[in-house]
Parts: sequence; structure tokens; C-alpha cells
Amino acid sequence: LITCTYPLSRLAIFCVNPRQLGAVFTVRRCLFLQFSKYLFKTAFVSIFHRLLSKSITTMGEANRGRRIVWVDCEMTGLDVSSKTIVEIACAITEADLMVVEEGLNLVISQPKEVLEGMDNWCKATFASNGLLQEILSSKITMKEAENEILKYVRQHTDSGMCPLGGNSVGSDRIFLQKYMPTLEKHLHYRNIDVSSIKELVKRWYPDVYARKPQKENIHRALNDIYESIQELNWFLYPDYRNNMQLHFAVGEMPCHCVTCHKSNETDGWKTCSKQMPLDYSKWKTIEVSDDEDDTHPNIDTPSLFRWRHQARLERMAERKQEKEKLMEGKSIVEKRILEVQEKLKNSDLDDKERIKLELEIEEVKKQEEEYQRKEKELNEKEKNEPWNVDTIGHEAFSKSVRINKIVDKKIEPPKLSEEEESKRMSDFFTKNDELLKAYGAIHGLEESEKYLLEYPHLASDFTASWLTIQALNLAMEFKDKEMCVMAEQCIIIQYLLELSKTLHALATNTNVIKNFFKKFRAADPSYAKMFRQEVDAFCDRLRKRGKDKRDAAIAEYETEEKAKRIAASPGGMDPQEVYESLPEDMRAAFDSQEVARLQEVAEKMDREVFTYHLQRCIDSGLWIPDANAAKEESVKNN
Repeated sequence: LITCTYPLSRLAIFCVNPRQLGAVFTVRRCLFLQFSKYLFKTAFVSIFHRLLSKSITTMGEANRGRRIVWVDCEMTGLDVSSKTIVEIACAITEADLMVVEEGLNLVISQPKEVLEGMDNWCKATFASNGLLQEILSSKITMKEAENEILKYVRQHTDSGMCPLGGNSVGSDRIFLQKYMPTLEKHLHYRNIDVSSIKELVKRWYPDVYARKPQKENIHRALNDIYESIQELNWFLYPDYRNNMQLHFAVGEMPCHCVTCHKSNETDGWKTCSKQMPLDYSKWKTIEVSDDEDDTHPNIDTPSLFRWRHQARLERMAERKQEKEKLMEGKSIVEKRILEVQEKLKNSDLDDKERIKLELEIEEVKKQEEEYQRKEKELNEKEKNEPWNVDTIGHEAFSKSVRINKIVDKKIEPPKLSEEEESKRMSDFFTKNDELLKAYGAIHGLEESEKYLLEYPHLASDFTASWLTIQALNLAMEFKDKEMCVMAEQCIIIQYLLELSKTLHALATNTNVIKNFFKKFRAADPSYAKMFRQEVDAFCDRLRKRGKDKRDAAIAEYETEEKAKRIAASPGGMDPQEVYESLPEDMRAAFDSQEVARLQEVAEKMDREVFTYHLQRCIDSGLWIPDANAAKEESVKNN
């Protein structure tokens, strides 16, 4: 083994043996040049270069041959003789199911006659998921789609080397043979059908099957491919507990010892007590709330584990309550049996009373048998219940020993009062107002990452609060587009803060920021969809809250204006309300501001009605009696 440890970013390791001389890892150009200078003195430069190049090429070709080509087609039906393909998607993964490159999805144009010939299920499904409209607007022909997919597949695989993968992929292959024969011939003749694996897991490992990820069933080609890859990945790595069930179920291993094969009581497939003195099968299903790490990186995983543990404790409490209720009923029945038996021992009983007691004891004994049956079922259920952290053991003894050891106390930041916290937030807003406005207007992950790496101190709760307040103000001003952008930036900050809590790190750490955006870009499409739904929901809440605040502001303004009008009126009445309550003729007279018209209304209208409305006009200030005299008095006073 020859190891070259130059102060560079990569390490080159070469294996030398009589049969093979090859590279284990790729060598950067600079490292290869320096290492070549070293080997030149020993006259092996050309040999190493030739063998290194050949080894790298061979390793790349080997990887291409181990890849899986995933194809999914959406068809107008399952009968290949009369139906056709309307959508096709393709993705390629390595052998470990890592996607090589983002998949390709194409919608193929079809005439209306073909679409009208679809069955009701296809029509309803394609209409609901938007595929029907895309088919009508597509300009891609079947041949163009085949060429695009074939170009993509040839870029990453060699002809006849890689199998076809997918769910119920046999149907897709039949359609490829008819409509895309060149593409079908490029693939290996074997299929990797996830549906077949699923059916086997369903029969052999039902509890792994029961916990498989749920599908969205939106019936879009590329989405179905990613779900198939996710499903196969789940069957490959379900979790630690299920791997024990699949590969290490020691207590249920078949016995092949001589004694069992010669015995008439076994066929060689039962557990032998000589081979397995202890039954370890009870250890294979231990329910632990934190043995799964299938959560989204932005979800607080410790909280999720606590919820799971709490749910399990609640189930245990319900079973305990059920058992206590059962034992209480059984105790009452047993007590009643003893009482009836004591009464039957009395020789003074007449025949009628004795018969009545005998019938009663028979009925009570039936109840006792029923309780015993239920108790047996409950015990059997408890026996088969998986162990968990609360039931796997109990404290046998406890002993405390004091160890005089000096431990550094973790310095916790002092808790601030609400007034101090408010002052800190206000200072943060003031100092970073321009930076916050710039960040709130950014759209896109790339720009957001670049900006936060330049100003990492913005990754704080104060930023999320500022963005929420500003987004609400924009919602009140009917600036919906700007509000949605700022709401998205606010959700990104909140997700970043949640990730930092999960990692027990500071959100202002640039490594945490880089890690967050890296995970965000590489996340499953379902998580991206979840993020978009959360942003949309936040925008809806902002719109609703903005409308409420606008309505409240308008109502407050109107209340203040009304109070001012009432204060200015002579009789304490709101002139606006009085004006709106006037009869139409009288209101028109006031609008014209002509006394003659008001006099005409007075002559036509009932005197009492007119007097009532006129007095209200006087009290509210709409009508001032003796206005000229009042004006002369005002001038005289001035």
C-alpha cells in the first residue's frame, strides 16, 4: 500500500499487488502531477499513468452498468391495441437508489378523438391532476418524446445493460414495445418491478408492509417514479427494528440438527430446544419512540419522539384501565357466587327458593366464564405486545453514591424581562432596517442563501417578527405580490431556526445556514410541496388578518368622527344619522339648500311628522333657526 500525503484537499491511495494495479479514489490533477514527479525518479510514471487511466475508465463503466432506468407512462387505458401513451417520465438511479440526474417528464399531444375515447376513470383523473389540459396544449409528438427520453437514457447508460424499474412496470414495457421500440431495445430485457417486491413483503413481513410510506396517487408520471424509488428504498432500509425482523429473527430460525431431522415430530423447520435453549424472539419487536429518523430535517424531531412516547403511554393507560375494569367485574361475580353458595347450604330453604338460587348461580357462573375468557385474551394480548422503554425492565434496587467531583456549570444567558426584550427587538429593527427590507424583497433560495451568508446575524427570531409585521402591513395596503414574497422569506427563516434547534447549534453559524439550504434543495418533492402549502396558508392568514385590521381601523375612525359630530351638534345628535333618516322629499330639499322647497315639503307633509324631523334637524345642527339673527349676534360679539 503506497500512500501519498501531500498537503492537498484530497488523498490518493494506490493498491499494488501482482495481479492488479488500480486507483481506489480519483486523483486531482495537481496531486497527480506532484505524484508523477515523485514516481519519475523510479521510472514508473508511464506505467502508473496507463494503469490509473484504465482503472478509472473501468470503474465508471462498471457503475453505468449497475444503474436502474425508471420509466412510468400514463396511458388512455390498459389495452395496448386501442390505447396510447399521453405522458412519459424517466429517471435513472445508481444501484443504491441515489438519483443520478433530475428526471425527465414529457406530455405527448393527442387529438381530441383519442381523449374522448378514454374511460371515465382516466377522464376524471386526468382532469383533476391537470394532465388533460396539458395534453391539449402540448406540441410534442410520440417520436419526439421517444428521442428526448432516449437521449437522456443514453447519456447515463449503455445499450442492453440496465434493467427497467417501476411499479407494475410490465404494462409500461408493453406500451414501450409498440410506441417507443428503440427506447425499449436499449434497456435490458429484465424488469425490477416494485409491485412484485411489495406483494412479497406484504405476505412475508406484514408489519414492514403496514408501515410503508403512503402514496399521493396523483397519477403524474414523474411523481409516480419518485414514489416508486421511495417505496423500494423503504423495503431496502425500513428501519433498525424491521431489519432485525428480516435478517436477525434468531428465535425463529429453522433447525437443521440431526435430532430434529430424524424425529417424527418435526420436519426440520421448527425451533430446536437443544439448538436454541433461550427464545430470543421476544427481543425482535421492541417499540422505541426514537428509533426512526424518517422525519423532515426542518421538523423538531425530539418533539416528535416525545409525542410518540406520550401516545404510547396513553395506550398503556387505556389498557390498564380496561384490565382494572375487567378484574373489578370478575371480583363482583366471584363474590356473588360465594354468597349464593352460602345461601344454598342453608337447609331451611324451601324448594322454590332453592331452585331460584340454583338458576341464579348457573347464570353467574356463565358470567364468570366470560370474564375468564376476556382475561385470557387480555393476558395473551399483553404477552404479544412489543416491549418498550417503560416495560422492558424494572428497578431491582437503587443506590446513590456521592462523588465529590467539580463539574463546570453551564452558563445560561440571563432571562430578560418583557420590557428589556422589547427594547432589544426595537434596537434590532432600527439597526438593521435597510438590511431587513432588502432581505424581505429577495425571491429564490440561491439569493436568500447568499444574502444570509453575507449577513448571518439576520438568522434570528427578531427577523421573523419584523418580516411578519411588514407582511401584515403590505396585506393591509393590498400589496399582495410583495406580501407573498416577504411571507416566503419569513417561513425560510423559521425553518432555519427550527433546524438549528434540532442540531443544538446557533442559527447564525454559517455552516448551519449552508447545511439548511443544501438539505432544502435536495429535499423530496413532497417536502417542497409541504413548504409551498405552508407559505400559501401563511399568506391566507395575513390576508384575513389584514382585512380585520382594516375593518377595525375604519370602524374606529368612524366612531371618532361620529363622536366629534355629536359634540359639535346643539342637541347631542349625529347630523349624519339624522340626515339619513329624513324622508326623501325633505332630504332633497336640504340638498338643494332652498328654503322655498323646504316650505313646500312642510305644506305637503303631515304637520306632526314634519315637526318631528325638523326638531331632529335643529338638535343635530342641520337646521339653524333664525340663522340671520345668530349671524348678526356673532358679528356684534366679534
